[in-house]
Amino acid sequence: MPNVSPEKSFVEDGAVWGRLELSMTPGESTVYELRGNQSQVVGRASGCDLRVDLPHISGSHCTVRPSGTSEEGQYCAKIRDISSNGTVVNGVAIGKQKEADLRECDTITFTKLVGQITEFPCIVFHACDAPKPAAAAARRS
Repeated sequence: MPNVSPEKSFVEDGAVWGRLELSMTPGESTVYELRGNQSQVVGRASGCDLRVDLPHISGSHCTVRPSGTSEEGQYCAKIRDISSNGTVVNGVAIGKQKEADLRECDTITFTKLVGQITEFPCIVFHACDAPKPAAAAARRS
């Protein structure tokens, strides 16, 4: 797992640091951009940043926030399970009120009943490249 540099976690207002690709069925997906430093809420409630209106999705199911940059120069994220049902990353349950790291192409799924992981909906996290520090860019030119 790549090291994460928390000192580089600042994301400028309005800057896109990642994307969540929501698939409700095979072959059909919608992409949502993640912007700024604030947590994005995924859930069933109308006020969520990414709305997934299904009975086993909690009103506010999980949050995703930027957490730094990887050695590869991509933004990293944290996901927090705030649901009553459960949030799963790459087949592993996060645990209620716990956080997990998100990296490029990690898959987020949900639990319907205790221990029963759903295949759909699923969300794939796509990390964006972090801007290069100005000093490093100036040295290269």
